[in-house]
Amino acid sequence: MPKRPAKWSLLAAGDIVSFSYQPDDKSKPAKTTTILVLNPKYPKTLKSGEKKFYINALKLEESNIKVLRSRDEAWTLLSTVGWVTIRSLKDKIFKVELHSKFVGAYGAKEKLYTELKKSPIGKRAQYRTYDREVARKKSVFYEPLDFPKQRIELLVEQEQQQGDDKKGPPVAEDIASGERAVGGDEKVVDGTILGDIKELLG
Repeated sequence: MPKRPAKWSLLAAGDIVSFSYQPDDKSKPAKTTTILVLNPKYPKTLKSGEKKFYINALKLEESNIKVLRSRDEAWTLLSTVGWVTIRSLKDKIFKVELHSKFVGAYGAKEKLYTELKKSPIGKRAQYRTYDREVARKKSVFYEPLDFPKQRIELLVEQEQQQGDDKKGPPVAEDIASGERAVGGDEKVVDGTILGDIKELLG
């Protein structure tokens, strides 16, 4: 399943992307990480007066090691925070349309984190913050996910119905055109939304 190029400037909450991230400790190698983006550009003014931006996310995979134990667990986690939609059916690239109750000015609100904390899978999820300028030094890609086949077939059916009645999230281009082929070294930074609620997350 090929990745698809993405752009940092267009990154949005609900995107599932991968990139290589260099830890603050330069003696450690950069690692390729797959995340569900929650806050693509979260602002923070440091004590020095400098304003910096951070990417807050749920880590799904690092160096080909998955955080969750199964494809069903990944599906459950993503569907808890929103509506899983298809970006590219052929390449198995997905996006999550966050439930409106979870969306604020900078992406996900604290309410989303609180809601996830109530579920067993949410408790095991790895919440991470990345320095946006460090991340932008490397290319970013939309990352494919291997969901259970029956889940993908259900998504296809739902999106085709949405295409007919023009309701719901945007329909993937390859579904709209009729295609039916289904087949941690980061840190929680004080002051970002993750830093603000790290006591809540335990």
